[in-house]
Amino acid sequence: MAKSKAKIAVIRANPDFKGAYKPNTMRAAYAERMASLVGKPLSEFVASCEADCPALTKKETAEPVRGWVTFLTAENGPFVIS
Repeated sequence: MAKSKAKIAVIRANPDFKGAYKPNTMRAAYAERMASLVGKPLSEFVASCEADCPALTKKETAEPVRGWVTFLTAENGPFVIS
């Protein structure tokens, strides 16, 4: 069986991030979940959020995980994907 050469996206902390999110907010909940998975594949974060959403909207629905990945790994975000 040939090994796949596909690069696995891994979550890393952004050493340049100097902020914090207000406690008990959706941002904090998703950031805490991602922080708990630093060093793990991004796919684990996605699966974790889909299986057990860290925070729901006021209408008690889950937001798309893709948006949170984009937000948390943006240029000035707390995480990077490598």
